[in-house]
Amino acid sequence: MFFAELLLNAVCVFPACVVALQWIGIPLRRTISIAAITTGLSLCTNIISAYYLQDFPSTLILLLIVLPISLMNPKVSFCDACAVVTLSSAAYSVTAFAVRVMLSIAFISDFFQIALAVLFLFIHSALSYNLRPLFPGSNWSNDLEDQLESSFFSRRSTQYCAMLGVYWIACILPLIAGLQGAVILIILLVLQLGGLVLLSILLENHRYRFSLALQQQTNDELQTFMNIVRSQRHDYNIHVQTLHELVRQERQSEATDYLNRLMEDTVALNRLLPLADAAVSAVILSFQSEAARMGIPMNISIENDLSNISTNTYETNKIIGNLLQNALDETAQLKDKSFGIHLSVIKRGEYAVIRVSNRTQNDNAMKDYRIGQSSKSGHEGIGIASIRALATRYGGVVYARQEDRIIHFVAKIPLCLGREE
Repeated sequence: MFFAELLLNAVCVFPACVVALQWIGIPLRRTISIAAITTGLSLCTNIISAYYLQDFPSTLILLLIVLPISLMNPKVSFCDACAVVTLSSAAYSVTAFAVRVMLSIAFISDFFQIALAVLFLFIHSALSYNLRPLFPGSNWSNDLEDQLESSFFSRRSTQYCAMLGVYWIACILPLIAGLQGAVILIILLVLQLGGLVLLSILLENHRYRFSLALQQQTNDELQTFMNIVRSQRHDYNIHVQTLHELVRQERQSEATDYLNRLMEDTVALNRLLPLADAAVSAVILSFQSEAARMGIPMNISIENDLSNISTNTYETNKIIGNLLQNALDETAQLKDKSFGIHLSVIKRGEYAVIRVSNRTQNDNAMKDYRIGQSSKSGHEGIGIASIRALATRYGGVVYARQEDRIIHFVAKIPLCLGREE
């Protein structure tokens, strides 16, 4: 019976790990491998703990150590690792507590005690697995990144990690304290499954509010672009009337000069027309206007319309906006602004390549770069880190290279070939 309890406690680890790893979108084959290895290690540590460290929570310590190590991957965020450890530990605690309670029932035989424990383990695992659609899936931090620009660990991420910690302590406490009883098991079961539902509701609520904020921002950017278009149309009518009056008065030289200046503005605007998304064009136009106000020339070359880029409008604007803002801030500090800012959008293979170039004061501008530090007043030094994390999420990359005093920031973002017609 003693060995049966050890074996069942170890078996509890497998479904707990499988469900938790599937909740964050780990591929099934890797999920089963990690869960099987963790289960084997759990059995070994349980045996050692039973003989030398009685009632020591060895499996919980094992989950805290093994799972984060097994998830060391750029695509797995800190929030993902916290979620896996918390959810797997909570599920294990409930099932292990249930095994302990059911194997202590005196009025039924050992066989029925074991059968009852196995039945509970199966029902609990199936129920937990069916709750999987309530959770974000591939990356929990996707739902928590609205505060990413404010600090290295966002306020929202910290709040969720704190909630996961409280949930984790509440679920494992009865097991560690050595409590017994069917009533406590029922309370623990309600707490664990109800906590999962509550977490999913909070995540869904935040996701909904975040999507509304993104939609509002997109609408604002689109409205800005439409205002620019209306302004251009108004200016066009004035230009036509002015040219008509100059021609009518036979002031040919003045009409020619006026027309040349008008063509320069038209060419600058036409460079943005190939972009498929009006909101992206609006962001670039706003930076171009700001650069012109500061006396900084801005050269724009669009060879790809970004219609197939894997990022959404908000994320595309986030990448372009960060790169242009950095270039604008750096160029504004120069005495000689003649080089200006160069923005190019091209396609290379299966990637959209966004490159922003500008002159810098430093021979090696990125040498002393650290996340959370910036030599620019009013900056926290995390803009580049933010868009690097965003690009990595889609399988892309953001890097910098410098030639003499010219620095080039390049963002390579995969194209969604399925969108191509």
